[in-house]
Amino acid sequence: MYWLLYILWQGRKFHEVLVGSVIPFIRIKDLQDLIQLGLDKFEGNPGQFYQTVVTLKKLQQQELNYFNINDQIGKLKMTLVNRMFA
Repeated sequence: MYWLLYILWQGRKFHEVLVGSVIPFIRIKDLQDLIQLGLDKFEGNPGQFYQTVVTLKKLQQQELNYFNINDQIGKLKMTLVNRMFA
């Protein structure tokens, strides 16, 4: 269920059913319908669902790697600048 909801979230399917002008929310019936739509979509093709989950896991790992690299680059910049003033 986690991965189904994650796929729906990444596909911005929740944005289609958001209501409320100040505080956005989703009606329970709309959420149930959306989950059922996702279940129906992947029920006929579990291989597609599995492949989507595997790909999303790889993309999450790659995103984490990029965040770590970006953090290291920031630290290197700070170290370089601090050496100038030491």
